[in-house]
Amino acid sequence: RAGLRWVYVGIESGTQRLLDLMDKGIRIETVERFIADCREVGIVPQLSFIIGLPGTKPEELQNEIAFLKRYPVDSSSFVLLLGSPMQERPGDFGIRIEDRQVLYATSRGVVHAPRFYFTVEEGLSPAQADAIVEQAGPRPRMRPHLGEVHATLLAGTDFFASAERPPAPPAGSALALQTLSARRQEGASGDGWWFVHMAGCLENEGRLEEAFAIAQAGLQANGRDGAAQEALRLHVGTLLNYGNRPQQALQILSGGGKKQRPSPALRGERMRALFAMNRSADALREAKAMLAAGHEIRWVYYIQGLCYENLGRPAKALKALAKAEQRDWLEPEINEARARCLLALNRPAEAAAEQAKAARKRRYLG
Repeated sequence: RAGLRWVYVGIESGTQRLLDLMDKGIRIETVERFIADCREVGIVPQLSFIIGLPGTKPEELQNEIAFLKRYPVDSSSFVLLLGSPMQERPGDFGIRIEDRQVLYATSRGVVHAPRFYFTVEEGLSPAQADAIVEQAGPRPRMRPHLGEVHATLLAGTDFFASAERPPAPPAGSALALQTLSARRQEGASGDGWWFVHMAGCLENEGRLEEAFAIAQAGLQANGRDGAAQEALRLHVGTLLNYGNRPQQALQILSGGGKKQRPSPALRGERMRALFAMNRSADALREAKAMLAAGHEIRWVYYIQGLCYENLGRPAKALKALAKAEQRDWLEPEINEARARCLLALNRPAEAAAEQAKAARKRRYLG
């Protein structure tokens, strides 16, 4: 009577032990009665659910999956946040906090996100739980896309009172492909940027071979717009790097002429190609140019560190790899590279610590 048609409730788990562990204060029987009562009066309940609570046992996760498939649930992975009981009392929950997640780094220091990386003493890690849920197959989806809500409300349909769902709207890249295809039929494909946008949308859709063909066709068909040509070279070079064809990638990425300054993205792909070709000194020059231009991102520092390592300069490599780790904690390869450099500097104890850190990260990743 009041017009309420949809309600969002955080139940977080379908297993009583886990509900008790998080001190939720509810019973599974109460949740199931609530769902039945809502449906009886025409209200659609949406249930919020957390996957991978620390210490979840394999048999409990199977129960969680069964609950997910029985009821439409909006689920998300567990995140250890600053100020939560689990962060303040990790020992009570069998959690070992490993590090604070880095949000970004500045010249004045590192800015941390309000979340933490951790391992569990027993049970499944969140990453392992996510993988098991993914393998379990599709489950009912409750929360509608915003596009669905708009479409159904505008059409005057009773969306929330029905278990039926209109088809999800196409992804942005799919819609763009439709528009670009229509423009081509209208004769607008002579523009170099048409090829750029078309290649980008195809990449987003995972249609890499088609993206490669479109970008190559654009390079051959239109040479007037220098910016569009560079964007097309970047598409082609990136796809060649993905396909482990660095020599061809480098040839394409270096074809813009000396007068045109390469973009940071193009430099980055050139760096990848040069590194894959074991041309560490040349790759290092590209990395330094990117960093000098202010593009201080993790993978640039990582490749810079590997280049220094290949060139027999482990101390320099350690500094670059430390900056890479500041920008992305969850990369065990960084610590493994640091361990190699420390061994080269005859610092075995520190190398062992880096190897142990890498092993912990791999366990966290499942």
